[in-house]
Amino acid sequence: MKFKSLKCLSLFFAFAALSNIEVKALDPGTLLAGQQVAPLVKEVGPVMKGVIKGTTESVFAIIGDASEILYLPLGVVESTLGLPFGGFGQGMGHLGKGIAAPFKVVGDVIQMPLKMLGGK
Repeated sequence: MKFKSLKCLSLFFAFAALSNIEVKALDPGTLLAGQQVAPLVKEVGPVMKGVIKGTTESVFAIIGDASEILYLPLGVVESTLGLPFGGFGQGMGHLGKGIAAPFKVVGDVIQMPLKMLGGK
C-alpha cells in the first residue's frame, strides 16, 4: 500500500513538472467575442443533443443488424446437420435471417443521415 501511494505521488509530481501551464489574461476584445457567441452556442445545444441521439441510435441499429450476419453459417449448419433431427425448419429461418442481414445494414446506413437530423 505504501509503495502504491509513493508511486502515485511521484507520477503526480512528474506530470506537474512536465506540464507547461501558462495563465494569460484575456483582453476585452476576446471577452466581447465570447459574449457574442455564447447565445449561439446555447441555441445549438439542443440541436446537437438530437444529432448525437440519432447518431447513437443509428450506430447501435447498424451493429445489431451486422451481428445478424452470424445467423448465416448457423442456418447452414442447422439445416444440413440438423436435417435428420428436425432442425431443418429452424435452420432455414436462421439462413433467411442471415441472408437479409446485409440488406438491413445497407438500409440502416442509408437512413443514418436522416436519423441524425431528427427524422424517423
